Amino acid sequence: EFIDRFGKMPQCAELMFTYTLIRLLGSERGFTSVSLQGEILSLSDGNRVYRKADGKLPRISLKNPFELRLALIIRELKGIPCLK
Repeated sequence: EFIDRFGKMPQCAELMFTYTLIRLLGSERGFTSVSLQGEILSLSDGNRVYRKADGKLPRISLKNPFELRLALIIRELKGIPCLK
Protein backbone atom coordinates (compact mmCIF):
# COMPACT_ATOMS: atom_id res chain seq x y z
CA GLU A 1 0.00 0.00 0.00
CA PHE A 2 2.85 2.38 0.81
CA ILE A 3 4.35 2.03 -2.67
CA ASP A 4 0.92 2.41 -4.32
CA ARG A 5 0.36 5.64 -2.48
CA PHE A 6 3.80 7.26 -2.54
CA GLY A 7 5.81 5.38 -5.15
CA LYS A 8 9.10 3.58 -4.69
CA MET A 9 10.86 4.47 -1.47
CA PRO A 10 14.34 5.98 -1.59
CA GLN A 11 17.06 3.56 -0.47
CA CYS A 12 17.67 5.50 2.76
CA ALA A 13 13.99 5.05 3.73
CA GLU A 14 14.15 1.31 2.96
CA LEU A 15 17.27 1.04 5.14
CA MET A 16 15.48 2.85 7.97
CA PHE A 17 12.67 0.28 7.87
CA THR A 18 15.21 -2.58 7.73
CA TYR A 19 17.11 -1.20 10.75
CA THR A 20 13.82 -0.83 12.62
CA LEU A 21 12.90 -4.45 11.83
CA ILE A 22 16.30 -5.61 13.13
CA ARG A 23 15.82 -3.65 16.35
CA LEU A 24 12.29 -5.01 16.83
CA LEU A 25 13.35 -8.60 16.20
CA GLY A 26 16.23 -8.18 18.64
CA SER A 27 14.00 -6.65 21.28
CA GLU A 28 11.41 -9.46 20.96
CA ARG A 29 14.23 -11.89 21.71
CA GLY A 30 15.44 -9.99 24.77
CA PHE A 31 18.48 -8.31 23.22
CA THR A 32 19.32 -4.75 24.14
CA SER A 33 22.18 -4.57 21.65
CA VAL A 34 22.47 -5.85 18.08
CA SER A 35 25.68 -4.97 16.27
CA LEU A 36 28.03 -6.28 13.63
CA GLN A 37 31.64 -6.13 14.81
CA GLY A 38 33.72 -7.19 11.87
CA GLU A 39 32.16 -10.49 10.84
CA ILE A 40 30.80 -11.24 14.33
CA LEU A 41 27.10 -10.60 14.93
CA SER A 42 26.99 -9.46 18.54
CA LEU A 43 23.64 -9.98 20.25
CA SER A 44 23.60 -8.97 23.90
CA ASP A 45 21.02 -8.63 26.65
CA GLY A 46 23.29 -6.36 28.65
CA ASN A 47 24.69 -9.17 30.80
CA ARG A 48 25.70 -11.83 28.32
CA VAL A 49 26.41 -12.29 24.62
CA TYR A 50 24.27 -14.74 22.66
CA ARG A 51 25.96 -17.87 21.31
CA LYS A 52 24.52 -20.42 18.93
CA ALA A 53 23.75 -23.99 20.08
CA ASP A 54 27.26 -25.06 19.05
CA GLY A 55 28.75 -22.38 21.34
CA LYS A 56 29.93 -20.18 18.50
CA LEU A 57 29.07 -16.56 17.87
CA PRO A 58 26.98 -15.88 14.77
CA ARG A 59 29.06 -14.72 11.78
CA ILE A 60 28.09 -12.62 8.77
CA SER A 61 30.67 -12.52 5.97
CA LEU A 62 31.83 -9.06 4.98
CA LYS A 63 32.26 -10.38 1.43
CA ASN A 64 28.47 -10.25 1.04
CA PRO A 65 26.89 -7.06 -0.32
CA PHE A 66 25.53 -4.72 2.36
CA GLU A 67 21.85 -5.49 1.69
CA LEU A 68 22.53 -9.24 1.89
CA ARG A 69 24.30 -8.79 5.23
CA LEU A 70 21.19 -7.06 6.58
CA ALA A 71 19.00 -9.91 5.28
CA LEU A 72 21.30 -12.46 6.93
CA ILE A 73 21.09 -10.59 10.25
CA ILE A 74 17.28 -10.71 10.00
CA ARG A 75 17.37 -14.44 9.19
CA GLU A 76 19.66 -15.10 12.16
CA LEU A 77 17.37 -13.17 14.51
CA LYS A 78 14.25 -14.94 13.21
CA GLY A 79 15.95 -18.27 14.02
CA ILE A 80 16.15 -17.37 17.71
CA PRO A 81 12.98 -18.03 19.75
CA CYS A 82 11.08 -15.04 21.12
CA LEU A 83 11.02 -14.58 24.88
CA LYS A 84 7.26 -14.04 25.02
